[in-house]
Amino acid sequence: MNKKEQTGKLDIERAEALLQDYRGEFMATMAYPIASKANLMNKLFTQLLKELAHYYEQVQDVKNLERSLLIDLKLNQYSDQAVQQLIKHYANIGNRAEAIKIYRSFKRTLLSKLNVLPMKETTTKSDDKKACWCRKPACFYS
Repeated sequence: MNKKEQTGKLDIERAEALLQDYRGEFMATMAYPIASKANLMNKLFTQLLKELAHYYEQVQDVKNLERSLLIDLKLNQYSDQAVQQLIKHYANIGNRAEAIKIYRSFKRTLLSKLNVLPMKETTTKSDDKKACWCRKPACFYS
């Protein structure tokens, strides 16, 4: 499948152009009517990232999948789901060290900013809730 093809409603080429032009949460924290529109735009951009990640996973484009997931995590730094997807990606490509690094960074962020721990699902593989994604029999994350 080439990038000019549309997958459902998503035109990959146009989505990539939006991704390149996006500059972050424009006016999202301001107390003006435009702030609600900015929040909506950020939510839509997050949804676009998820759709791009799904597309890149389907076509096995590892580089662009990782980029999409990293941008999603940057925009949603407290999202267990964003971290889970990135950890799963790194585990799938055999990059266990990067998966652990991402997990530790996420855990530190949650503890320092919100004083909470990651959800249990963030430390377990989705297909086996008793085994950690890091594949260690006695995981120190559990």
